[in-house]
Amino acid sequence: MVLQLLSSLLAVAGFAYLAGCGATNPEQKGGTVVWQGTTETATLLSGGLQRSYTVYLPKGYQSSKPRPLLLVFHGAGGTGAGIRGVGLDSWADRLGFITVYPDAAGGGARHTWALGCFQCTWADVQGIDDYRFIRELLDALTQKYSVNRARVAVTGVSLGGSFAFDFACHSSDLILGSVVVASLPSPAELTGCQSGLPISVMIMNGDQDPNIPWDGGGQYNYLSNAAAAEFWAMRDTCPATPVATSLPDLNGDGKLVRLSAYLNCASSTFVRSYRIEGGGHAWPSGDLDASRVIAETFFGE
Repeated sequence: MVLQLLSSLLAVAGFAYLAGCGATNPEQKGGTVVWQGTTETATLLSGGLQRSYTVYLPKGYQSSKPRPLLLVFHGAGGTGAGIRGVGLDSWADRLGFITVYPDAAGGGARHTWALGCFQCTWADVQGIDDYRFIRELLDALTQKYSVNRARVAVTGVSLGGSFAFDFACHSSDLILGSVVVASLPSPAELTGCQSGLPISVMIMNGDQDPNIPWDGGGQYNYLSNAAAAEFWAMRDTCPATPVATSLPDLNGDGKLVRLSAYLNCASSTFVRSYRIEGGGHAWPSGDLDASRVIAETFFGE
């Protein structure tokens, strides 16, 4: 059974990159977006395919100073360039990290990410190895740019969030953290997870997401948000009980963002899950500004 094909396509139809108010955007002058750093596009041969990606070097980038790096995975049917609208590049300018936006393979793969399980996505059907692509991409980026390989993190949204979850399972030796947005894993994905090093994980879901049920289940038997967090808490040897808090209701809409955090995990890692009340299939802003949280958590001084 093709687990993710239909849900991936539905996610494209219903997905919004920003939800709520207060989203961080690049600087705008006279209605024109102005990037303060440098944008480069390139290709890489991986698995016999020419794979493309976009790199944003923050303002002040110099090859003499190794920089942290954030890999950002778009949703099904999308592009790396398209997800830049979530505003991570402006945070890169502020905090000095490099952002990289890989593109999923086109053609028969239909711009989906291969999760490494049987027919989970169109890319899996085509036999594409996206884990290999990202590993090779990291090596290529390290050769071309000044990258601090000890400070690499990944994030993704929708199907890209699934890939961020699964890449962390497969390659915890390469990254310090993973942020999963508007996605949860299916049991088929977890069968490919490898035991590995502790890493910090954040999982952000709206409890009204029509594609990814907050409580799990659905057509593809997704894990719940809580079960996905528990999966990482066990891997990171966290205390058994998470600490529950709520973020301030800054926009005054009466809908809270509830945070459940496993703290004091192995190697100073953590696991945080966010419940966005009334939230749908979207990149969060407003009370939970996902771009800001990702940037400040992994790359703040």
